[in-house]
Amino acid sequence: KKKKNKKTMNSKLLAICLVVLFLSPLVFTQVSFKSNDAAYLPRVNKGAYSIEDITLAPVNDRAHTKVDMCGFCVQSMGQMINTLLQVILNGGVLGSCNALCQYASPFGQIAVMACNLLCDYVGIEAFITLIKKADLNPIWMCEELRLCEIKDCPEGKTCIAFTGQPGVQPAAPAIGQQFLFYTQYTVSEEIGAGEIVFVLHTAPGSNPPAIEGGNLVDKYPEGVFNMKVGITLKNNPEGQPPVIFHPGLYSMHTYICNGQCGSHHAHTQLLAQQAYGFNVTN
Repeated sequence: KKKKNKKTMNSKLLAICLVVLFLSPLVFTQVSFKSNDAAYLPRVNKGAYSIEDITLAPVNDRAHTKVDMCGFCVQSMGQMINTLLQVILNGGVLGSCNALCQYASPFGQIAVMACNLLCDYVGIEAFITLIKKADLNPIWMCEELRLCEIKDCPEGKTCIAFTGQPGVQPAAPAIGQQFLFYTQYTVSEEIGAGEIVFVLHTAPGSNPPAIEGGNLVDKYPEGVFNMKVGITLKNNPEGQPPVIFHPGLYSMHTYICNGQCGSHHAHTQLLAQQAYGFNVTN
């Protein structure tokens, strides 16, 4: 019987791997957060203006090609966790994984399949319990599913630090022009799954007053890593609400976290932070 259970579990993991291979590419020391960034943490995708073009790469630019089970889980649950939670709280009839996961259909059939695979992996009751406890934190949920690695930074130790001089290219970007923010960090002790969050505070009078974005890191291996963030400040006065950027001083705040930045769950640590100011012209 044990062999049969092990074979079933291996089949489920293989099925998850196959789904990952057919998915499109994933939009993959104790310190304190800056007080004016508290409103943006934990990160939630509200569909507002956000930073999306983010690249993380080792300094030697070696490709990271392994099948990313953690990224698959976090992306899948990040899309549908709020919808599934509302169904559960509203007392929907949920006697099976299939009955629950049909509510993920607005996100497409791949999302439904992913939901069923993750749910079948632990069983419907455990899956529902995890969704209720996750508090919209897909990284913690995927850690509990053992699909994201858990490895905390020892108390009192600096495991990650910013080590490079940040900057922007061009040095004084113009509104409407794409520019690149770059920085560098060093990992001295390997850490498990987490995320890197960027909050760009815009010039006074601009709307939105801040732009946020982030990237899942399935784990932080030891080494030196470059980060690049592509940004275009494009005005849209006809938008709802209107998007207007003014020239002046902009400030990029970068946070490196174990787990989801700002979460109250276990295995959550703010590991490093950095602020960089630069001028934007007309």
